[in-house]
Amino acid sequence: MVARERRDGRGGRVPRFDRRVVVVLVAIVAASVVGHLVVYPHLPEVVPTHWNAAGVVDQHSPKVLSLVLDLLPLPMAGLFWLVPRIDPNGGNFEDFWGFYQGFVVVLTVFVCALSWMADLAALGVLPHEGSGFVGIAVPLGVGLLFVWIGNYLPRVRRNYTFGVRTSWALADERTWQKSQRMGGITFVVMGIALMALGLVSQAMPGEVVFAVLLAVVLGGGGWTMLYSYLVWRGGDR
Repeated sequence: MVARERRDGRGGRVPRFDRRVVVVLVAIVAASVVGHLVVYPHLPEVVPTHWNAAGVVDQHSPKVLSLVLDLLPLPMAGLFWLVPRIDPNGGNFEDFWGFYQGFVVVLTVFVCALSWMADLAALGVLPHEGSGFVGIAVPLGVGLLFVWIGNYLPRVRRNYTFGVRTSWALADERTWQKSQRMGGITFVVMGIALMALGLVSQAMPGEVVFAVLLAVVLGGGGWTMLYSYLVWRGGDR
């Protein structure tokens, strides 16, 4: 049974995070933060903080900035906890609560992993260039995340913070449902495209990789918005 904490703006009861999920999140974030604090004194004063689309370091910053980024999972996890409680339709999260909790855990793990890139590169564990590891691994990771989200989007009920949240979808239940189904398909296609891009990125100039990446993301986002509008426009009104 899903635990509930309070009612949303429409009278629905807002689900509460399972204790096991909370324990996992706290353990992941705490382990990452403690690890960063242990490694921090051993880092050089300037560390890599940005990689281009081909996976090559193109920006360095003082290591104190990397520490700020290392702590990012903390407020991010807090935001995920807050979202269902401030959403006017927070009670609708109950119907996809299992997926939402899984999404929070997966994204937290992903962000924690990304936060270690600067430290590992500064310590020489992760090569700055030449290996192509970052250029391949990041698109593969993001692509897998997109495919996973796409498979669950059709199950998401109307809310103001998660899913294909166009004004037309929020205003009409039929438009919402059809928008989530198309959004799910689009996310899967985008995810596959990102994974394919990661695999061939080392054979392409960084500018081309960035252009293709931008086309995939903006094209997918633009299509879902257009589709949502067309569904709403074609409804009986």
